[in-house]
Amino acid sequence: MFKIAVWTVLLLNTSLVIAASDKSIHDWSSCKNIHTIVVLPVVICTGALSQPAHEESTRDYQKNLRLLLQRFDTAFANRLQENPQFKLTLMNKVMSAKQKSEFRNVVGYKQLSGKQSSDWPSPDLSTAMNLAKLLKADAVLISALREPASIGEGLQLNHQTWNINPFNIGLRHIKPHVVSPRVQAILISRAGNIVWRDEELANHPRTKPSTARNLHADWLDSTDEVASLLADSLEQKAPPKQ
Repeated sequence: MFKIAVWTVLLLNTSLVIAASDKSIHDWSSCKNIHTIVVLPVVICTGALSQPAHEESTRDYQKNLRLLLQRFDTAFANRLQENPQFKLTLMNKVMSAKQKSEFRNVVGYKQLSGKQSSDWPSPDLSTAMNLAKLLKADAVLISALREPASIGEGLQLNHQTWNINPFNIGLRHIKPHVVSPRVQAILISRAGNIVWRDEELANHPRTKPSTARNLHADWLDSTDEVASLLADSLEQKAPPKQ
């Protein structure tokens, strides 16, 4: 028997699609001249890691989120390093704790109040410029992450939003799957301009049996997929001129 989770799945999918389609930027001419990039660690956009961890389940979830952050940083950097155009400088490896603290607001740390909203934190472009100049880089790459989700078997409301016909509504079967962390990445040039911005997520089938261990493994795999999708987006060539 299926669990009816229509509105949860519908609202989740709708919000992700809108955000992904409205905020993409790709300055092709600027991106082709960028070779040295300072990469900042990904940050989480919700208050999940700042909540009191009184219960074991909360502690386990926070531990898994931290592992997802590390997994994304590693996967994204490894994927970009395959491209001979880019030479990466990982901020975690070259800067002192004091320097890291000084540049925390590049990703918009001050806006991460602990409440999840539909907006992403806005980067501090002037601080990004200073960081690029300090490390003699062409650009700074930042990223922000939202929590993953697990979708159980159920039914989803299937309709076309542009068609007001009331008969244009149906239900379709949803298989168990995970929704990866949704990640937005931004490339800021040394001149302080956003030359690339995109966000991605990935749907990944649930591994059976549906245990907590397998769920975390699926989230890790889907995080790798998101890192690859973002790298593909950044490396995308300019479309041919008509």
